[in-house]
Formats: sequence, structure tokens, C-alpha cells
Amino acid sequence: MKSPKLKSQGKFISAIFPEEEDDLSDVLCEFDAVIEDFTSPVEKRHFRYDEHLKTAKRRSSASVSDSGISDSESK
Repeated sequence: MKSPKLKSQGKFISAIFPEEEDDLSDVLCEFDAVIEDFTSPVEKRHFRYDEHLKTAKRRSSASVSDSGISDSESK
């Protein structure tokens, strides 16, 4: 169920980008759910954000490569 705020945002967005309405509506609803979850007490949260964040950090640090050139050498 969409909140009234999301419904009004959806109407505005669909007027500008009618072909993107469903995708954006889904993203906004998911974002709203995450924000609501963060405002609840830790023991009542539905998702494990700390584990997701650790996994994302590991993936991003593994994909970063160093060219071996320092900033001072590249100028």
C-alpha cells in the first residue's frame, strides 16, 4: 500500500515520465519501506542492513584496483 506522499509523487512523475512510472513507483515504495524500517527499533527491523553493508564493502574493495601512479606523478 502506498503512502499518500508516494501517491502524489507518483502522479507528478507519471505526468512527466509516463513510461517510467512503474519502475520509479517500485523504487520509491522500496525506499519508503527502508526508511520506515530504519526509524523502527533495531530489534524490530525486518532486514539485516549491517550484513548487506559489509558484503557490499567487501565487493567494492575487491573490485578496486590501484594503477600504481600517485596523484603527484599524474600531474
